[in-house]
Formats: sequence, C-alpha cells, structure tokens
Amino acid sequence: MKQVTLLLSFGLLIISCKIASSELMSEKQRKEKMYFPSSKNESNKEANDTLNDFVNQWYSKHLYSLKEPILYDKTKKGLYIFRYTNLGTWSQPYSYRIEFKDSVVTIEYKRTNGQGGYTAGRLIEKQKQTLKIDTWKRLIEKVGSVRFWEMQTQDKNIILDGEEWILEGLYNEKYHFITRRSPDVYDGKDYAELCKLFIELYNSKK
Repeated sequence: MKQVTLLLSFGLLIISCKIASSELMSEKQRKEKMYFPSSKNESNKEANDTLNDFVNQWYSKHLYSLKEPILYDKTKKGLYIFRYTNLGTWSQPYSYRIEFKDSVVTIEYKRTNGQGGYTAGRLIEKQKQTLKIDTWKRLIEKVGSVRFWEMQTQDKNIILDGEEWILEGLYNEKYHFITRRSPDVYDGKDYAELCKLFIELYNSKK
C-alpha cells in the first residue's frame, strides 16, 4: 500500500513539474511575442512609442493570431510599411498592412474569428492585392497632413468603451505607432480618416 502511495505521489509530482514547466515556457514565449516596445511602469502615461505590459499583451496576442510580423524591431532594414489594426470589444479583429517594396505597393487584409476585447481566435480570412504606385503617394500625403509622426502614442482622453484603432508606421529608420479608442466618435476625426484610408484603398481594387 505504501509503495502504491509513493508511486502516486511521485507521478503527481512529475505532472506538476510538467505543468509548471509548460507555464514557464508559455510565459517566455509570450514575452518574445510582444509587438510593441514595453514601458517600465503600469500607468498608461509612459514614454512615446511604448505600452505597459497589460495593453502590450492584449494587442500582441491579437496581432500574433492575425499572423502579422513585428514591426518595431525592423528599423534600418529598408522597409516601408504602415499597418492599421482594429480591435472592437465584441467584433472580430482585423488588420490592413500596406507595404512599398521594389517600386511595388501591396495591401494585405486579415481577419480572425476572435473578439477584440477578449479571445484572440484564429485566422479565417487573408487577402493580398497589388495597388497602383499613386496609392502609396496618397497614403504618404495623408500621413503628413495629419502629422502622424508628431502625434502622441497614447490618447489623452479617458474613454472606457469602444474600438482600439492602432496605426503603426515603419519608414526605414523610423518607427512610430498611435492608439486611439473609437476616434471616429471621440474627437479624432483626422486620425480616423487616415485609418479609414486603408479600407478605402483596399476596396478600390475589388
């Protein structure tokens, strides 16, 4: 009887160790998949182009499920990319990524079956199109007119509900991102127009 008890205890110990190990691995993997630079504190008033860990984990898990690349660590690689990601509390997350490479402009749309404020889900739609070179010029002009590169990352307004509109820009050596909550409703018309331009450019090829 004692031998059976010892064997059961040993078995439970092994299982517990395996569970703990898998949890540690997932924690390590999670940190490696952060899509934005992390700040040192838990307030949302950190330095520009950083997020606290809670928001970073939230945004990152959805971008990971969208199978999107991390952009902020790719400066000085000659890349020209803009990405708009939308996370509605109850709606399906989606993203539009426009890239200029070798004089070719492409736009890629992705969507998961998750919920922006909750579970990440899995990728259920992916479409890529080639755009005219003029569309890139139009995007760059809009980026300049709304002063994207000078805008603060975090929203100064405290809004408790709505959609997360996240816009990233990677322009060779420069990287910048902005996040706003339902800017089309809460005093963010210019920024909202810039984000909506991604949808307009994508639909122009349909």
